Amino acid sequence: MGGGQKQPMAQAVAAVVNGDKAAFYNCGFVGIQDTLFDGNGRHFYLNRYIEGATDFIFGFAKTVFEVK
Repeated sequence: MGGGQKQPMAQAVAAVVNGDKAAFYNCGFVGIQDTLFDGNGRHFYLNRYIEGATDFIFGFAKTVFEVK
């Protein structure tokens, strides 16, 4: 589009996790809105950092968050 027309902004998710038995160790996810979409499956997060302002973790997965 030209002529100075504004483009609609699409929302971007920092990480999408779908699938079974996904595991994340010693990592971080940072975003503003909708940072981590923990979609479907079984997931495990150990020593992770997740930061966001609005709805930063969402989804339907069966998830364990653990800190050691």
